Amino acid sequence: MNSDRNEQIIYLLLNYKTILVSQLSQKFMTSEKTILRAIVSVNVFLKNYNLIVENNEGLLTLVGDTSLIWKKFDSDKEVFTKYERLIYIFNHFLKTDEKITISDLATDLEVPVTQIKNDFKDLDGILINYDIKIESDLKTGFKINLNFEYQRYAIFIDLIFMHFLSRQTVSFIKAQDVKVFFNSYVYKILKKNYQINNFNAIYLNLIHLIKDEGIEWNEIDTILLAMLITIWLNSTENQELYDDYNSDKNFSLKTIIKKIIILRDENHLIERFNQNNIKFEKNVEIKNCINEIQKLTKKLLDNDMNLDKEIYLSMYSHLQNSLNGTNDKYDLQIKNYVSGIQNYIDQYKHLWNCLNQIINKYFEEDNIQEQITYGIFIYIVVWLDTQLYKLPMKILTVCIGGMGQSKMLATHLKTIYKNAEIEALPFAFINNKILNEYDLVISSIEITNTKNKNTLHLPVIFSVENKVIIHKKLNEIFYQHKIEKSYIEMQSILKKENILINLPSESKTEAIIRAGEKLVELGYVKPEYIKSMLNREAKITTYIGNKIAIPHGEDGSQNMIIKSGIVILHYKEPVNFAEPVNFIVGIASNNNLHLEILANIADKFSEIEKVDELLKNPTIDLLFNEFRIGE
Repeated sequence: MNSDRNEQIIYLLLNYKTILVSQLSQKFMTSEKTILRAIVSVNVFLKNYNLIVENNEGLLTLVGDTSLIWKKFDSDKEVFTKYERLIYIFNHFLKTDEKITISDLATDLEVPVTQIKNDFKDLDGILINYDIKIESDLKTGFKINLNFEYQRYAIFIDLIFMHFLSRQTVSFIKAQDVKVFFNSYVYKILKKNYQINNFNAIYLNLIHLIKDEGIEWNEIDTILLAMLITIWLNSTENQELYDDYNSDKNFSLKTIIKKIIILRDENHLIERFNQNNIKFEKNVEIKNCINEIQKLTKKLLDNDMNLDKEIYLSMYSHLQNSLNGTNDKYDLQIKNYVSGIQNYIDQYKHLWNCLNQIINKYFEEDNIQEQITYGIFIYIVVWLDTQLYKLPMKILTVCIGGMGQSKMLATHLKTIYKNAEIEALPFAFINNKILNEYDLVISSIEITNTKNKNTLHLPVIFSVENKVIIHKKLNEIFYQHKIEKSYIEMQSILKKENILINLPSESKTEAIIRAGEKLVELGYVKPEYIKSMLNREAKITTYIGNKIAIPHGEDGSQNMIIKSGIVILHYKEPVNFAEPVNFIVGIASNNNLHLEILANIADKFSEIEKVDELLKNPTIDLLFNEFRIGE
């Protein structure tokens, strides 16, 4: 691998798993076409480690087991990484008045002269943020002139942060030792000039502080904040604080965080950390919002999958940063998320709409709902995409004989989708019954006599390019099967024509029959379901309190249900269920949807005042909006 940019791309993908092409384009200040060409080279290198970077409409995803490549990088820890070279070069500028030449630096670092020239360009790209540049003179060589003392600390922090993000953070979390992150020579530089050996103790104290105070703070920000404190304690502005810390290693870290003077904190880490306790009410809203998002994904995915801890923390951090008015420049998962995202919004329309509703519910007053929704949406879409590699799908590959291209592709796909059941068959064996047994059918011969939408025609079935097409199709099938299908079913459960209002009072039996007949009329149940509803009521009342009853069939009546649905009957004068009932909700459910219906009713009508309010001026639109689910 002969490009530093390619190396950085690999490190970023190893740590973040997924990155947008547009993000890399902006980071490296080059075109998206150049990035895509770089990905081709990256894939040549990654092939040696059974890894591949897949491009799905501008979203890059690293696929495969990364343990082997991390082992390789760990074995090269005595080799300077790009940012370690920049740390070395920047420190060299600061420590000497002697003439500095590119050839001398190349000799010191044992890299080609062209590499040092590229490093100078990269270092200049960082220095420009501080109105500084590398100056050259034929007599004196290269030099850097700092305008203020704070710049050296801020620039070192930038370089160290970028280096941290190019390493496997889990190795530090396991070892609890900052040495594992640096080449031994660079570590000596940082220890001598910035007492980086204090980092381990500061990090551990920070962990305890976060736990004791109940502060929500992710792992990588914990590492970065500890490093920020470690480096800035060395500045003259913090000399007294540094002396107090050195004289007493148990000196309160909370006090240090509140008193430390940091003249440039691009990540707003100190500000965000201090605001965590101040904005307790917002933290409660954030937790409630994410919990509702978790419930939404469980509902959309039929309780098959749960958001993992990593995405929970990522969403929490994104919400916190947005509400605190900060924009973490190192958060590559969120940065520039608006770019090229419309295709995903179109594909995941219902998910987008649901997230919008939840975000508006909690943060309408903050006027940043769109920014928040974009970030949360990207996290969940990326998470959904990664789930494809774990699902127990059924995939069929087809070619003329069933032993050539299709067998090769089946074997190859099995290495990617490890939980999938993948088979290869000859084209002559294919019929509609077989096609319907699989989530996806990939055929080198076009299958024309089928209505199955889950077929994919690839004339040259075994090619690397086709893997992107296959993954995209699986994503589409998965989403439509799991989410859109569920959404459509939800919308069909209650329609406005399912609601009758201002009915005259009648007996309990007559009211239940009326509800059953309405379910039959609308095509939800067979006529015999009405008798099952009456039998159920005879055993135990379906009155649930607050003037509401929910008549439904007995256990074992599922064969009488055509599809899930509810009807709502409103009575001006109550029906006698041993208690007065003004709302009858007739339920037919052939799956667990009735549980959500009941939960929705229990949640919205737990207070009698709510029911009385509906009784004052009931309309079909009002009742539809109150009782509907799936929104």
